Amino acid sequence: MTRTITLPDVGNEPLIDWGNRQRDSFGKITHTIRAFRESKMGDAFFPLIAGRPIQTSGHIFQSANPANPAEIIGRMHMADDTTVDEAVSSVLKSDTIRGWAQMSLSRRAPYLRAVARELRKHRALLIALIMLEVGKSAPRADAEVCEAIDFLEHYAAYAEFLETIGDAMLFSPKGEENRILWKPSGGAMPILASIQPWNFPVAISVGPAAAALVTGHAVLYKPAEQSSVIGFFLTRMFYEAGIPPELFHFLPGTGETVGRALVAHPRVNAVAFTGSQVVRREIETSIRQWNENEWGLYAEGYAQKKGVALESGGKNAIIVFPDANLDRVIEDVSDSAFAFQGQMCSACSRLIVVCEAKTGGEKTYDEIVARLKERMESFSIGSPEDPKHQIGPLIDEAAMHKVNACMERAAREGTVLARGVPVPQNGGYYVSPMLVGDLSPQSETAQEEIFGPVLSVFKAKTYEEARRIANGTNFALTGGVHARNPEKIAQVMHDMDVGAFYANKRTIGAMVGRQPFGGFRESGNGTKAGGWTYLLPFLKEVSVSRNTMECGIPLG
Repeated sequence: MTRTITLPDVGNEPLIDWGNRQRDSFGKITHTIRAFRESKMGDAFFPLIAGRPIQTSGHIFQSANPANPAEIIGRMHMADDTTVDEAVSSVLKSDTIRGWAQMSLSRRAPYLRAVARELRKHRALLIALIMLEVGKSAPRADAEVCEAIDFLEHYAAYAEFLETIGDAMLFSPKGEENRILWKPSGGAMPILASIQPWNFPVAISVGPAAAALVTGHAVLYKPAEQSSVIGFFLTRMFYEAGIPPELFHFLPGTGETVGRALVAHPRVNAVAFTGSQVVRREIETSIRQWNENEWGLYAEGYAQKKGVALESGGKNAIIVFPDANLDRVIEDVSDSAFAFQGQMCSACSRLIVVCEAKTGGEKTYDEIVARLKERMESFSIGSPEDPKHQIGPLIDEAAMHKVNACMERAAREGTVLARGVPVPQNGGYYVSPMLVGDLSPQSETAQEEIFGPVLSVFKAKTYEEARRIANGTNFALTGGVHARNPEKIAQVMHDMDVGAFYANKRTIGAMVGRQPFGGFRESGNGTKAGGWTYLLPFLKEVSVSRNTMECGIPLG
């Protein structure tokens, strides 16, 4: 028997044209920022349990504009462990979760498309909030909103695809019906805790929530404190799109309080986390202890082993061969290293130039350094509300102090080859980009994630040395190569131990449905955001076989 299986062809959400129509496009965002300042700036916001604002005993976090810290975006009332208990109870007391968990994947998929429509409707507001609360430029904020929409559209399509392929791949002889039933991994009342970062406050928040909802889970959503106002408005958009409020709860709070309470709660069946490797290790230890020792101690019969989807940073490298197109190298390396001030887990922080004498590698190295220096000195630094600036602020004062300390250490460990222009002295959390060389590959600067605009450049006498440097950290997230020779590209592709590999491209900007994203080792547990396999950790595959010869209508 021949079966035809059609793969989803979803495409990606088109970006705003910031080139030919920059004045019109940016004008609309500026108007939205102005309207927010006039109506919502500095307002009080609260946790939302089943859509209801909740007064808490937690402290109030003042979320500030990192380009102008005196401007308070919102005053967020923080949740605490009691709020977490209330949210879990709200899920379990409602009949909604049972019905939601029993729905088929294809019946839940339209809900994600409804959320995607809501995000399109509020696209300008989301861009404005990303610019104001985390300091991202308008084009990069727009790309993030598009990525969030892509997660919703693609995960809806992948859910329908899984349902189709599960049945189509099984053989059913006469008198027998065989099929696959996809159930939520968390059982009859599945709950996912989503603990997400500030650097992609819309896209990385939407992705795990979309995957959890379409696979039948309720979501307990904890954004980073620094982007909690964005999280509040995002939650409201889920409600407005028709997601039952009993299935989506907004729990702003600290990782030490709310994060730990979510991970440890016995009725939370899965955890999706993006953040530091320190916190990732703590979550892994807690869940391992639960899965190995504790889950079977609960006599009620509801306890499940917990699933995880974890991503936690990188120390990403690009290897450059002397035959590479240096114009392309400078564009890709500078964007990968310094976009959004290097505050991306996929950012390139190590550039490795193969300097074999017979191929003129030393000359290539010198030209790359000179051209990167020229590029860095041309950057304009300032508020993302002015489109002329390429470099904006770091997220907060603590980040600024940390990155400055890392730069001082880099200067001690190596040689500063270039710095960008001086930073504005207006109170914003700015640092100027740094290019540093003459480092030991084992130095702290070369080994630790900095999360700032610091690029280390290395000379490798041979490709083998370049390979050892590239793979010589505890991370394995993204990496790339620039070369014209297809054999060299293929060799690096097989040798480089990363979860996302790029040839003659940037190491940032993975597209949903095109470059599934996730890493290994200290970078994560291998889950691939934006690919169809991302749904699998949230599902149980049940094979169902029915004797159709014994089915009929009872007599009498």
